[in-house]
Amino acid sequence: SAGLRHERGMPNLRYQAGISEMDHKYDDSKDKISLKEEAKDDIYDSKSYSRVDYKDMHMYGSIDHGTDHSRISRKKGKRRSKKDQEGRNFRCDHCEKTYLSYPALYTHKKLKHLEKQSGEPGQIRRFVRPSKPYDPQKNPTSDEFFLTPDKAGGPIDPLTFFSSVVKEDLEMEPKHFRLYSFLKVFSILDGFASEDTETLIPKRDYDNLTLHDKEKCMSCDEVFCLYLREVSRMVNPLTYKAVLKFVLLYRECINEFGWNKQAQDELGERTVEELRKRANFHEYSICNNAEHLPEVSNELVVELAENRRRSFGLTRDEIIDLTRNFCHWLFVNQFTTRKLRVDDEPPYINSFN
Repeated sequence: SAGLRHERGMPNLRYQAGISEMDHKYDDSKDKISLKEEAKDDIYDSKSYSRVDYKDMHMYGSIDHGTDHSRISRKKGKRRSKKDQEGRNFRCDHCEKTYLSYPALYTHKKLKHLEKQSGEPGQIRRFVRPSKPYDPQKNPTSDEFFLTPDKAGGPIDPLTFFSSVVKEDLEMEPKHFRLYSFLKVFSILDGFASEDTETLIPKRDYDNLTLHDKEKCMSCDEVFCLYLREVSRMVNPLTYKAVLKFVLLYRECINEFGWNKQAQDELGERTVEELRKRANFHEYSICNNAEHLPEVSNELVVELAENRRRSFGLTRDEIIDLTRNFCHWLFVNQFTTRKLRVDDEPPYINSFN
């Protein structure tokens, strides 16, 4: 029982010792405070004053042996008033504001009066690369792309330059070419040609097409000609000739690579052999809708645009801009669900959303 009482008494002994130590520390701190108060008149004669004491002196006044030192005895933590001009010996030449130190005055001048000194806005200068202003006329996906002075014009006949371009670049008879019948329809509808018995006009409103017409009824060739019709309404003949060459080039590309693209996309629905059989008897642009047209845009730029003889005289930059414009037009008008993303490095047109 004695040992048990001894263990129970231990915490009380430590607790009492702790109180005595705390009291001793508290008494020492009081002594230090009282000594500081008593030695305030001799503080400037000592070379070993602490950093806290120097900070107090700097806050409440500069070190001056001939001035009244009673202001240093202000209570620590009391903020100075803006109207208190005591110790503000650094004055701004521009706005007459005063500061306690030169660094504060220098920062004030740099932030507030930099414009008066160097003619630049009053803010910290940073090295930032200036961004190029956005020009919608240079963006191929904007509505203003064909409205620049060197492109704007129209309306013109959708059949303009068709015969000459097909003969020179494709070496084919224009009237036997698949696109001729659709362009003849649009030429009649726009009032540039008269109706004849050989031309069959589809019974659909091209200005208000339904989603069923776009997905089930219209082939790539018909969509190509509809795009040419839209462009012919706003461009001059020279620009239209370049767009016509581009469309013929795009048609060559989709007929060369379209079946493989569709086989990769629809492998679960149709077998490769079935698609190959159809490819042997039909051109892709005749019997398929425009859903997969954007997928051959990269082949158009890489394979055909680099070949001068196959590019119909168009430059690579012209082909890239017209490809972006055409594929954007397809997406906006719901002929396809594929949307292009253009990269700065090859391959330039690479992905679809």
